[in-house]
Amino acid sequence: MTSNYDDVIILEDDDDENIIQTEISVSALNKIIKSDTNGTKRFKADKSDKSDEESNDMKNNQELTDSTNEDSNHHGKKPFAKAAKANKKIKLDNEIKLNRSDQDDKYDFSSADLEMAATASRLPFEKMTLEEAQFFEDLINEENKNHIRNYKLFLYIRNKILQMWVDNPKVQLVIEDILNKIDPPLAKNENILILRIFKYLERYNYINYGVFKRITPLTSMPLAKVIVIGAGIAGLTAARQLREFGFRVVLYEARDRIGGRIATFRKGQYVADMGAMVVTGLGGNPLAILSKQISLDLVKVKQKCPLYDTNGRMIQKDRDEIIEKEFNKLLEATSYLTHNLDFDCKIDNKAISLGDALEILIKLQEKFVKKKQIEHYAKLIGEQEKFKSMSDKVG
Repeated sequence: MTSNYDDVIILEDDDDENIIQTEISVSALNKIIKSDTNGTKRFKADKSDKSDEESNDMKNNQELTDSTNEDSNHHGKKPFAKAAKANKKIKLDNEIKLNRSDQDDKYDFSSADLEMAATASRLPFEKMTLEEAQFFEDLINEENKNHIRNYKLFLYIRNKILQMWVDNPKVQLVIEDILNKIDPPLAKNENILILRIFKYLERYNYINYGVFKRITPLTSMPLAKVIVIGAGIAGLTAARQLREFGFRVVLYEARDRIGGRIATFRKGQYVADMGAMVVTGLGGNPLAILSKQISLDLVKVKQKCPLYDTNGRMIQKDRDEIIEKEFNKLLEATSYLTHNLDFDCKIDNKAISLGDALEILIKLQEKFVKKKQIEHYAKLIGEQEKFKSMSDKVG
């Protein structure tokens, strides 16, 4: 291996045999990523000024969290969810129909701000997902007489936490900030439920993902070592998130650069993006959060997309049409080679990617254009010599 920077290893031809294929199952990850038992007990509520019903709910939640931590640490089961008894069928309904009359105005999970935050996070604002229903089945089990109240409370807390993250994704969202910003009685009486929802959202990358400033330091002792194959945007994102979870991560990349399809073509003063320069749809798109984190301004793509040169001047329409025509020819040529001729693009008997094939076609096109230019200049010089000869004879 020739270079190693920030745990990104660029592979050479002789490195292929040294890669050890590693597969980590979800259950193994959940077993390694253990719940913070001490953190749960630290937020234990004072039940002295609560009703008996609320006290029982808190007791059940405390028992649930403790048993969850024990199961997660010792048996590798899913964290944050209480396992159903084998001899008891639990009836779940993650789409409980809620009427407006049932809605508590104080904790309105369907307000405009919370609805936008849930939508931006790829979650339905008015109901649980099936995954949430499995992790929080103790809340919505119909045998629980408070399951309607718990359902609404879950949606409000979940959407509120998402709103806090979407509003400021540049800084890590920690449980202390949530408890300080959320309604004080709710923070006091339902702090364990808030902690459970926070841990779930963080574990499954609904919050605290991307490029942000950490408030709590990473663990000094990595939980395990994970190998990620490919340093495209998916590999880089997965590696970064695994590091946030406390893993030591090594990235393997076969190319001499990172980024995958995200690549910028540079030649002299000319710069052009070769892919992934357009964000298609911002609703529920994590790239919308990423662009906010790195202060990247997104410009709305209009129906007309004029080209500009490196000095910021708009390219003339006829030249724009020529460039578009040539670009479409390159795409058609690549598609024809791949689909019609079943052309196996290889260099040194090794397959190349679509992006590499496109770069080769661009170079061939440049070579073809230079050849045409040379022929044109040779013809022009010939015509000039003829004209000069004719002028001499007339003179």
